[in-house]
This record gives sequence, C-alpha cells and structure tokens, in this order.
Amino acid sequence: MIAGMADPTGPRSSVVMLYALWMLTVCCVVVLVALPRALAPEQTPQLVLDRSAVATVLAADRKASATAPKTPLALELDLRFLELGAAEDRNEPSARTKLQRQGLARIHQRLVGEAGEAASLGLRAAAMERLEAALSARLSADETRRVLGVFPEAAARHHATRDGNEVAPHFVLRTLYKARWNLAMGLAADHAFAPVEGRAYHGWLALHAHNLGPGMRSKALLAYERAGGRYVAEAQGVLAFLGQDYEQSVAALTLAYQTTPSLRVRNWLRGAQVAAAQPAE
Repeated sequence: MIAGMADPTGPRSSVVMLYALWMLTVCCVVVLVALPRALAPEQTPQLVLDRSAVATVLAADRKASATAPKTPLALELDLRFLELGAAEDRNEPSARTKLQRQGLARIHQRLVGEAGEAASLGLRAAAMERLEAALSARLSADETRRVLGVFPEAAARHHATRDGNEVAPHFVLRTLYKARWNLAMGLAADHAFAPVEGRAYHGWLALHAHNLGPGMRSKALLAYERAGGRYVAEAQGVLAFLGQDYEQSVAALTLAYQTTPSLRVRNWLRGAQVAAAQPAE
C-alpha cells in the first residue's frame, strides 16, 4: 500500500459498502412497491370516528338520562323492555317476543303522545347508562341478562366482539345497543341518531360486519354516506368486487382513485379491471 492512501479494505470502506447496499435495498423495495400490480380489493376501509363528536353525544346521553321520566307509563315501558331481554335470554319462542315488541311499540307511542319525544330519548339514555353498568359488572347476573338479552350474540355476529371482548370501538357497541332499543320500540334502528352515531352504526355494518352479505353491506354503506362517512367510493368498490359485480367495482374504484389517489387503490383498481375483463362463466 502506498503511504498516505487509505486501505480500501479498512473499516471506513466497509461502512460505505454497507450503506450503499442498504440504499440499494431501499430503492429496490420502493420500486417494487410502486410497480403497478393487480390485487383483489377485499378489505374495506377502517371506520374512524371524530372524538369530539363522540364526546358530545356521550355528554348529551348523560344529560338526557338524568331527566328520564318516572311516570307510571314510563316505568311500565322500561320494565317491559327488561322483560323482553329476559325472554330473549331464556330463548323463548319468537312469536312471544314478537308480541312483546308489539306491546312495547304501543306503549312507546302512548308515551310520546303524552310526554313528547324528549321523554322517549330520556328513557333511551337511561337504558344506555344501564348498559354501561352491565358491561362493567356493576349489576347482578339476573339483571345483566335482562339488560342484554340477545345483544351479546348480535354483537359477536356483527364482529363487534370476539370471545366476549370488545373489538369495535366502545362507542360503536353503545350505538348498536341504542339501535336495539329503537327497534324494540318499533322505530327505525337509527331513529334520532346524531350524525356520528349514524356513521358508527351504519359504518360498522358496512365496513366491518363481514357476516352480512355484500348486498346488505352496500345498503348500510349508502346510509353511512348519508351520515357523512368517508372513503365511501373505495368501500363500494370492495363490496362490489366481493359481490362479483366487477364492472361496478371498476367504476367505484376509479372514482376512489380520482378522489384520493393511493398505491393501494390503484392496485385494487387493476385487480378489478382484470376480473371485469374475464369472460363470464
């Protein structure tokens, strides 16, 4: 080695080579990721809820619960709702529980007619407080069964819980129970929902309730969009693909890519285009 020249096999040269190799690897990964690929669009976007909107609803529920009516009619309605839960827990015949729901709807109509919508919403909010008590083991086993009825099975079926543990955001679980109360009273599932509750309810069914067919999820997605849901076109593309409506999937994913371009949506669009180009069986 000539005096004054660095040893090309020395430590510094090794570091430079390692750095160059690392940079080459990174570049290769970037190129591979960026290359257009045809991937099956099978994963809907995640449901994301605004925290401040959620907090506003929770505060409103607490306030409404404190003003829940205690009239004989209101108490009867509340008792009948708990009796429905007990009947469901005992797995009584559906004909009997149907009659119970019809009775609840009649009493609810009388309550609203006599005391107004605020009385109904107060009782619903009180039922939500009772749900929280049941979920946090602050009620007896018998009372918990009366409060929940078949709700645990429904939550698991819609993938909001798994093995008794919450998978969905807790606010989604609350909203599913609020929908249960509404349906028991003969109301629409999303009756008197705040926009964020509509997004929580319909959004969860559309984006995460994989037990539902693509048709039912697509219907929920429309309600989710009306409630202000995000990434609807992307979700439409996925659901259409799962339902084997590949042309609709291409149309929806094209819109999604034009609105919010991403490598993921681009590759899904190519996958939908490949599927749409295949001859029908």
